Amino acid sequence: MADWIDFLRVLGASQALFLSVLLGAGTVPDRQRRTRWIAVALALAVAAYLLAPALPPSVPESLTAALGTLAALIPLLLLLFVWHAFEDRTRLGRPMLGPVVGYGLLLLIAALQDAATTAGTQGLTLALQLAKLSCCLAALVLLWQGRDGDLDPRRRRLRGLLIALLCLTVLTVVVVELWSGWRVNSFLELLGMGLFAAGLLAVNGTLTRAVAVEVLFPAALPPAKRPAPGASAAVLARLEHAMRSERLYARHDLKIGRLAAHLELTEHELRRIINRQLGHRNFNRFINGYRLEEAQQRLRSEPQLPVLTIALDVGFRSISAFNAAFRMETGQTPTRWRQQAPTAGEKAT
Repeated sequence: MADWIDFLRVLGASQALFLSVLLGAGTVPDRQRRTRWIAVALALAVAAYLLAPALPPSVPESLTAALGTLAALIPLLLLLFVWHAFEDRTRLGRPMLGPVVGYGLLLLIAALQDAATTAGTQGLTLALQLAKLSCCLAALVLLWQGRDGDLDPRRRRLRGLLIALLCLTVLTVVVVELWSGWRVNSFLELLGMGLFAAGLLAVNGTLTRAVAVEVLFPAALPPAKRPAPGASAAVLARLEHAMRSERLYARHDLKIGRLAAHLELTEHELRRIINRQLGHRNFNRFINGYRLEEAQQRLRSEPQLPVLTIALDVGFRSISAFNAAFRMETGQTPTRWRQQAPTAGEKAT
């Protein structure tokens, strides 16, 4: 059984290395370079995790330690990759700071501690495993919560594949290691390596270099408009009327299914129109564009109106969600932007 385990480790590592080359090849938009290198680092870390235990004893300890350190970064890199590639964000949001900073500090403390087995080290090891689990769960939640608003059909399929892989591999490995005290029997190890190898084969079978660049590293918005089959001028006019005249974006509970029903379209048709014709990849960001446009107008034209009132009136559920979306769009807080923007009277003069 040991030979089969080593074979699956090497097979999985080779697929992870191939994936790193696939993701690193070609050119990507400047704003997506960070996402690309996080993805490459994640693939290399997975290869290190799979390959390190299969190395012969003659390999220098320094190389084994380096591979182990790289492998320990998998949960952190996974969370960062999901955030950047699937949430269309260039900045790390506050909900992600806890798992990222916490796990990073624990890794730093572990690196500074002596390797001797002590009660303190055992407690640190347990904390590290729990931090790994929290990073994996956070990535899983992001993938699951964002699936409805994702307008790119290929990226939605990739979400489903990664959700399955997370459930079957990363979470399983962390939980089994935590439960067994790192004394994993041969059968479970064989099963885990088989899942890793199968998952990586599935990812590599799904992605080509062109698809990887177009789906994971898209060009910066606003995108060039492209014709969408079946998207008539009348349908686009109805969508624009629903947004501009009826202000459907101001509804806090607006989902793509409700908007499709209002326009008498199927959800699939509306997804295709917004994605292919208007070039948006995320429904929430499409809606937030209208919300932020009105918010900016009212921040300038109604300087005495509280920011919270404007945020709620244009459709945001909370001031924190409004601030985050506004800062992402403008690089400033709403209050700061209002202070610097000219008022309607100043603009007229």
